[in-house]
Amino acid sequence: MSGLTHKVSIIGMGFVGLTTAAVFAKKGALVYGVDSDENKIDIIRKGRAPFFEPKLDALVKRAVAQKRLVPTSSIAEAIDNSDLTFICVGTPMNSDGSVNLDYVARVSLQIGQVIKDSRKYHVFCVKSTVPPGTTGNVVTKNIEAGSNKQRSTDFGIAMTPEFLREGSAVEDSLNPHIIVIGTGDKKVDSRVHSFFRNLYGPRTKILKTNIVTAELIKYSNNSFLATKISFINTIANVCNKIPGADVDIIAGAIGTDPRIGSQFLSAGPGYGGSCFPKDVSGFIQFCKTLGLDPTLLEATDRVNKLQAQAVIDLVKHGLGPISGKSITVLGTSFKKNTDDIRESVSIRVIDKLLELGAIVRIHDPMAMDNTRTVFGNKIEYPASLANALKNTDCVVLMTDWDDYRVITEKMIRKFTSKCAVIDTKRFLQVKETADIKYLAIGKTKATLSSH
Repeated sequence: MSGLTHKVSIIGMGFVGLTTAAVFAKKGALVYGVDSDENKIDIIRKGRAPFFEPKLDALVKRAVAQKRLVPTSSIAEAIDNSDLTFICVGTPMNSDGSVNLDYVARVSLQIGQVIKDSRKYHVFCVKSTVPPGTTGNVVTKNIEAGSNKQRSTDFGIAMTPEFLREGSAVEDSLNPHIIVIGTGDKKVDSRVHSFFRNLYGPRTKILKTNIVTAELIKYSNNSFLATKISFINTIANVCNKIPGADVDIIAGAIGTDPRIGSQFLSAGPGYGGSCFPKDVSGFIQFCKTLGLDPTLLEATDRVNKLQAQAVIDLVKHGLGPISGKSITVLGTSFKKNTDDIRESVSIRVIDKLLELGAIVRIHDPMAMDNTRTVFGNKIEYPASLANALKNTDCVVLMTDWDDYRVITEKMIRKFTSKCAVIDTKRFLQVKETADIKYLAIGKTKATLSSH
């Protein structure tokens, strides 16, 4: 790799930041990874990821061993030893649904203080998901305020949104479908474009635009995918009211239409995680600040929040009265291949089951400890799948972990005499028998009554 920008720093060693850092290092960059959490930095220094993401541990171990990833808690050290910095700090959701920009604002001020006495021109790229205008009105202004320097003259700013999927983040970062560079500065554009082109080669598509459009691309991307999920879940709920209707066949058919496409048409309990719920909500609140009525986005959000009740309705239909019944929830992570339970629909379903008096036990290959931090001793945490199924009245499959492919009606019969199986993903290889009732979102034989 030629030029100065082979030395980069990444501020924020969360899901996006650490994955980006490890992949950049694998591709030949020298990366300084910054986080204010000393415990997290210590874990990374030992060559491990502080959270679960497939393939990430091996990448981090190799990058640290080769000294291509340098973990540090010092923003000054990272910026002084690099020429290009990516801001990857969190932008969580406020209680009113708006975006919390505290971390972005704080880091921007710290950056300003760091470069105050530096004569070196440095480029800062915002990779955090932020409302349009944030890069200019918060990041740029705070760096200028902290440094008494001017954008373009003394430092550069760009917006480079990420498109990483939890559970597939390493692959997405190694082989991005697109790289977006948002800046109105030719010098910045040249440096950032050169870095990415050297890193990924000539085949990766690079889109250049201005900063606010780049910020909007990220929100538009996630909002559209979330809308697609809420749409197919609406169709699945219709199917549950019509005997014989099958949402998978419908999704397969409409997915062949090139105007629609097949991805994100898998009906289920709703979307969760650290991105879609937060980004849809944040975009809704942003639209309202513009005086717009984001009707479609609000409908997407509302459908998703109601989908947990659709799961409860299936449980009621299969089990009858819930109070006092033992119910096993399989999967609490918001999707497979992650231990992330943020905004997981499973958590909302468990809350509702507890409100209705159920005795809840859970199983998840990766997220048991995270779930325990939410529910404590309110629910049970069996040590094995077999123990989770023992003497249960109802099994609710929420996350389609491969570990659950072994579950059949024969396996269930080994551990319990009579059971209702609620399959929110139409994933289990369970056939309905005299003592096992099988119900699935979007594929229910009998019409459900309203509760």
